[in-house]
Amino acid sequence: MGTTQVIKIRREKVALLTLQGFSASQIAPVMKVKQRTIEKDRQIHREEWAKKFKTQPFDKALYNFIMQRDATFKEAWKLMEATNNDNVKLGCINTINRSTESKIKVLQSLGVIDQAADKLEVSGNLSVQGMIDVIKKAREEKEQEEN
Repeated sequence: MGTTQVIKIRREKVALLTLQGFSASQIAPVMKVKQRTIEKDRQIHREEWAKKFKTQPFDKALYNFIMQRDATFKEAWKLMEATNNDNVKLGCINTINRSTESKIKVLQSLGVIDQAADKLEVSGNLSVQGMIDVIKKAREEKEQEEN
């Protein structure tokens, strides 16, 4: 595989990990490159995305943005349910939270939704499983309201 192809693949992986909420300092050791390389890859990806965004109709760009957030949410949820590692579960919860927050902010800024809860607060001393149960219950209640 040529150098250009290796860089392209790395940049795609960096973009995916970035969308999942990982920082440059977290991605660098995984990709076995310097943090500065990750930061450059992210900048190049942003520039390429901006070019695509300018050439796409706005509604298609918005749809793609929302679909990316939904895909991130679904992957994090699957991983959270599949693992027994509490640290992985917490990371998934954080990713789900960031993905949902970014989607809500964009939809609010466009006037698609008027208001939304700023955050889900859980009081008390819950275990990771307890937090997951709270999130599942909230999700089920929302689904019931929609039906």
